[in-house]
Amino acid sequence: MIDAHVHCFPGNLAPRALSKTNMYGTYETDGTIEGQLRLAKRYAIEKIMVLNIANKPEQQEHVNQYAISINGLEDKVVSLGSVHPFAPNAVETVEWLYEQGIRGIKFQPIRQKFYMDDPICRPIFRKIGELGMLTVIHGGRSIRTEHFHVLPKAIGRCIDEFQGAPVICSHMAGMFCAEDEIKELAAMPVYTDTALCARHLDQKKFDWVAEQFGADRILFGTDMPWANMEKEMSYIQKSFFGAGDQEKIFRGNALALFERCGMIPHLSISNCLD
Repeated sequence: MIDAHVHCFPGNLAPRALSKTNMYGTYETDGTIEGQLRLAKRYAIEKIMVLNIANKPEQQEHVNQYAISINGLEDKVVSLGSVHPFAPNAVETVEWLYEQGIRGIKFQPIRQKFYMDDPICRPIFRKIGELGMLTVIHGGRSIRTEHFHVLPKAIGRCIDEFQGAPVICSHMAGMFCAEDEIKELAAMPVYTDTALCARHLDQKKFDWVAEQFGADRILFGTDMPWANMEKEMSYIQKSFFGAGDQEKIFRGNALALFERCGMIPHLSISNCLD
């Protein structure tokens, strides 16, 4: 099993990160990479994809140094970098991250305070596409602000900039999205993940969204540390998907993207799927 949506923080920052709202009342990790790896061992998770976010341009360098420092740790960590669109060296940072072995970028427009279809983003997205990197975008609305929501219409206006490089719109097509919006996004060449589905969807709605995307375009993700592993897993296990499709969601789809983007170059998909 692969958890393709995890957040970790340096030890001195983890307590502050854990002060955010938690739906379950207790945490399964302490928010550090060490705690996340302990959790991975407990649940026999073979790899975790850590999504790092620079909320402000001035945080970009520090966040990316951390991302690089944990990438490949214990042969389990696949770490994504972060680029803030308003940083003056945003495009150059994409190239630099690639040179450092980072093959994916995470965007969180609500926290980074930008719109996906802002023209300033186009050169960044084009560079990501040229390099064939993976992009993960926080999808949907926020209950904390009326601004910077990540809705399908905005994704549609910028998706071509990625030139076919894989894009994941997280949270089962986006938090708090209507059915017509979910259908609109599912019609685009994007993936989604299951992160925090236990918080925002009941089983019936999860199954409906999953049907729009199909098993080949869904990745298992939790949004640790703000999640409960067994509850997140149960939505897939209780879904209409058969054993083969569940294997794709829990593991196969992530492995295919990792190989496609060169995130773990030594990986052989045929060997991993035996």
